Amino acid sequence: MTQKPLILWLTKDNNANLPSLRLRIIKLEPYIAEKFRQLRTPAPLGIIQLFKTIPLIRKADIVIIQKQLLSPLLLLIIRAVAKKLYFDFDDSVHIRHTKNGDYKVSRKCRSRFKFVCSIVDAAIAGNSFLKEKAEEYGAKKVFILPTALAIQSPPGQETNNETITLGWIGTAANLPYLEEMEPIFLKLMSEHKKFQLSIMCDKPPKLESFTEFKFTKWSAAAEMEFLNQIDIGLMPLADNEHTRGKCAYKALQYMSFGKPVVVSDVGINAQWTHGAGYATKNNEEMVEAINKLMASEKTRRELGEEGKRIVDQYFSEQVISQRLINILETPERTNPDFPLLPTQSAL
Repeated sequence: MTQKPLILWLTKDNNANLPSLRLRIIKLEPYIAEKFRQLRTPAPLGIIQLFKTIPLIRKADIVIIQKQLLSPLLLLIIRAVAKKLYFDFDDSVHIRHTKNGDYKVSRKCRSRFKFVCSIVDAAIAGNSFLKEKAEEYGAKKVFILPTALAIQSPPGQETNNETITLGWIGTAANLPYLEEMEPIFLKLMSEHKKFQLSIMCDKPPKLESFTEFKFTKWSAAAEMEFLNQIDIGLMPLADNEHTRGKCAYKALQYMSFGKPVVVSDVGINAQWTHGAGYATKNNEEMVEAINKLMASEKTRRELGEEGKRIVDQYFSEQVISQRLINILETPERTNPDFPLLPTQSAL
């Protein structure tokens, strides 16, 4: 019996809670196990570590570097040993992210990204913006592979139509975008709108005047209950080189639970949430969108149902894992672009 090909993932970290590792590798492993054997180990950051990893690289049929920008010397050695070499990324790795949610140009990140793009057999990008960046930086072939989501049970009926729960979930690095929404929450409060803001993160936000929010510390175990209990999902973003590389994952996560979304019209957000809510360009549009959803349970339900349909059809773990299998087994027959969704309509 022919042995299944072996994939070696060279990861940025060994921490299973690291989003890119947890969502783009660990969750897909069971689905691709029928076609591939799989190993993963932290990407080598030095020569000694690389020499310890070389036997695994030599043994693997496919090596996938996941998001880590390695030095040209290490990459040249890996390239010389690896039979097939891919680079997977779901973020704007060509720039350096800053703590306030912004970015700064990094000559080192840019040069390393350019080198890895030029040396791999193909890059696997989280969205079309990142695909274009990889092509701009010299990648011969780039496939779009969104981050996958589990199919959830259909949502139950809302239990309290009087108080609407606005929900935001994210990491501390993205808190500045939520904190920029404080004027919106204060405006809604001044209009006597009955709402609750629920936040799940590894630390609470710093809101100066609006303090009436419910904070839940993030854990994988608590995530599902949090997403089930909100009525509207929020994904605010600034518009810059860093945020355009984001893969709309949080918005898609709300949608997978049948929740309508209000997102900033940045990067891929508008396209991948089309029909599931509203993509907004400024605070005024965001207030209008939230008000529309708060005013109509029917609208929330219909947009939520459409969002869930989109995720189940295009972004489910089953669909994305099959796309990954196609990319690795038959790259010459796999469409590099992800199926295009319509552009988001205006408010």
